[in-house]
Amino acid sequence: MYKRGDKEFLKEIESVLIDNVCFWDVDKEKLDLKRDKFFIIERVLEYGTAQHVKELLDVYSVEEIKTVLEKSRNLSRPTLKLWAAYFNISLEGGKHNSGESTIECVEGPR
Repeated sequence: MYKRGDKEFLKEIESVLIDNVCFWDVDKEKLDLKRDKFFIIERVLEYGTAQHVKELLDVYSVEEIKTVLEKSRNLSRPTLKLWAAYFNISLEGGKHNSGESTIECVEGPR
């Protein structure tokens, strides 16, 4: 989801979103907002500032971010708890706007 899909907007967003705070260990020139969205969303949620999160929400939909939260195995437990509360996602099989939802990496054994 690009709210303003022109290339100038995306370049501006990339310069703020993809910086050394969240992506110190990767070649930032090779990151692509579309292809690498799962990785980018994970990193921003884990290490980003309020400004990073604002930019993240300008680029990706809430549903895309929720999907990453539900499927990620790299986010720390405190990060998952914070963003699950923010996006109203149950950590133990509750519901959010799109129906049944669980965050896989914090589910107990079956």
